[in-house]
Amino acid sequence: MKSEDLEPKPKSFSFSKDERLRSRKVIQKMFSSRSSDFVYPYKYLCSYNQKLTQNQILVSVPKKSFKRSVDRHLITRRIREAYRIHKHFLKSETKLSIIFIYVGKEILTFKEIEKKLSLTLQRINGNSHEHKA
Repeated sequence: MKSEDLEPKPKSFSFSKDERLRSRKVIQKMFSSRSSDFVYPYKYLCSYNQKLTQNQILVSVPKKSFKRSVDRHLITRRIREAYRIHKHFLKSETKLSIIFIYVGKEILTFKEIEKKLSLTLQRINGNSHEHKA
């Protein structure tokens, strides 16, 4: 066995528990700030937080739009997977808390969700750069 095989692989495409936004205080503060933007099928809230070690996200699919939990979980999984793949669009020096709220009325395919999420992340990256400077 080579020593290279024993070294751990970098987790660049992982989605760890630390990347999930769980703090009630931060979530309430973000909703009370009323600063949001929209890229169909997402409404997103974004705030810069110096205390974070990495970016954190929360995905919300309203029960009002999708009554069946199976549908809500499907959309949530697709959004998280798209974020996991495209999170490299966000600059590493900015530590953001992001809430994605799915406002579409139909279940989109993974390809459509992935395309829109990458556009959303690029827009967030552009906006966060302007706000930080």
